[in-house]
Amino acid sequence: MPGGAERRSTRVLLSVIAVCPPRASTLSRFCKALAGQSLPRDRFEAVIALRSPDADCAEIASHAAGSLGVPVRVLPGRGECDSVLRNRACGDALGSVIAYFEIDDAPRPECLAAHADAHRSTRADQTAIVFGPRMPEPRSSPTLFDRMLEGRCAASQSAGADPVARDPGTGRAMLSNVSLLASAHRQVGGLSVMGDGAPYADEEFLWRARRAGIPLRDCPGAASEQTSHDSPEAWLERGLRLGAAALPFARSSRSAALALLGRDVCSPDELDYSRRFVEHETAFAQRQAQSFRALANAPAAMADGPGGPAMLDALHELSLPLRRFVWRAGLAAALEGEPRESLSLSMIGLAAAARSPGRPPAVRPAALSLVGAV
Repeated sequence: MPGGAERRSTRVLLSVIAVCPPRASTLSRFCKALAGQSLPRDRFEAVIALRSPDADCAEIASHAAGSLGVPVRVLPGRGECDSVLRNRACGDALGSVIAYFEIDDAPRPECLAAHADAHRSTRADQTAIVFGPRMPEPRSSPTLFDRMLEGRCAASQSAGADPVARDPGTGRAMLSNVSLLASAHRQVGGLSVMGDGAPYADEEFLWRARRAGIPLRDCPGAASEQTSHDSPEAWLERGLRLGAAALPFARSSRSAALALLGRDVCSPDELDYSRRFVEHETAFAQRQAQSFRALANAPAAMADGPGGPAMLDALHELSLPLRRFVWRAGLAAALEGEPRESLSLSMIGLAAAARSPGRPPAVRPAALSLVGAV
């Protein structure tokens, strides 16, 4: 099949690119959100790259193209990483504008039209990467943690949240609800294939775009909602795995890692510091985690009173050292050769297991190899 660059459609303006696990319900929800777009359906398409072949997902795409009238094409994967799948989908796309989304996002009705307009109003010699606000979908019984994420989400997922020199472990710039010209994607060179450093592929792409002189811009009208919700546990555990990915990321692109992480994680001094930091701060992090969970799981209504903003600020301040700690713990685990996907909070004594009053959390022997003295 010829590449998208050789067969651009005269009608399709924008191609939505998303990677999907073999989970039909998630794809179905995403297609329904696309069916509600104000942008005429002959002006956009969706190219869905499956991580592995799935007959149910192919049937959902066929239904979306038929009953819903949404132009959806599915590209079956063979277990490749998301960077490979996204690059393949971009090469197969018909539109001159590429819009990346996470499959668990729900673009609001004006989202795609706002992205398309943002690029229409930009001269060809002033191409930009356009960020739409990406907010958590409201929950029926929200917690203070949900409310904190709502307040912090837009700040971290925007053009103003420069991906360069981000504080490690406290946030990520993601290519979701983000658009750019297909020509700009080719100019930057597509997404890098990083192996175990893959969680940093989005930020590394934005870093290279900045180096190529492509600016980042916000588009408030291009809003989407995240239909999946983070728990405090999942949020911390992801920080742990992000730390574990930092070492292979730095080994694959040391200059990018130095710019994005603000430190040379390959240097012996930095690695020695991470080991000792985790060793000395584990007990404090365990106490901090108890306070964090107690406040994070409180009802969101507690933030509606006069002291609400201060309470949310306090929760955020509690979260920062914990997230930095788990990031360092993940980096220390990578030094010991622990597989990233096998890491858990229980390995560093931060699991939310019930225990007797006054009894300190048990640290498994496996964790001691991660935090032992050098």
